Amino acid sequence: MAHRIVTCLGMAVVLVTAGLLSATPAQARDVNLWFNHQFYGGGDAFDTYDYSQKTRSEDYVDWPVSLIFFNNATVPKVKAPLSSVMPHTGSLKYAWVRGSWDQDRGIKQYPGQCEEWAPVNYHMRVYAPSNTDRMYNTYYGYFVVATTHMDYREGCSGQWFGESEAAEDFVLREFVNRGYHYWSDWTYLGNAENNGHLQSNGRASEVSIP
Repeated sequence: MAHRIVTCLGMAVVLVTAGLLSATPAQARDVNLWFNHQFYGGGDAFDTYDYSQKTRSEDYVDWPVSLIFFNNATVPKVKAPLSSVMPHTGSLKYAWVRGSWDQDRGIKQYPGQCEEWAPVNYHMRVYAPSNTDRMYNTYYGYFVVATTHMDYREGCSGQWFGESEAAEDFVLREFVNRGYHYWSDWTYLGNAENNGHLQSNGRASEVSIP
């Protein structure tokens, strides 16, 4: 695919140097530099993490963007195919997309009320400007972005949250099983982290939504 150009909070760059961010109030993080990403050909940009509150600060990054849905994607069209396997919602988080805030509770497998019989609970949040539910780029067409993570033993003792890669793979498999075209770990976003259960390889998979 075509070469990507990224901007770091308004400053154009072609190479992003990794750097550690400070710990979030919720949990210690060991992540690479978060930045505003724009695909080749211009169009709408987005931050490569979502946030725990409406503050564009490394102190409030929540989960890395790990999936890009493109072609003719909208937020509802991305969530609809998974309604039977991820019928529940979670807490509200925020994303900076096309120069404004969006928010989403996402979709997840279980309510998160200590389901001892189902300790693994995959969770995806999908973002685009709320007035259009999609973004646009000349190469990708209409696209949205998503973050993924696992809620493990949520609501029980010993709970933890993370494993974005495993959650990304779960979501990707569900789309593949439904016949969607995909490209695994195709787009470099530079949002890698490696600290216990906080795992991301810094690359997003892509799914074409007709």
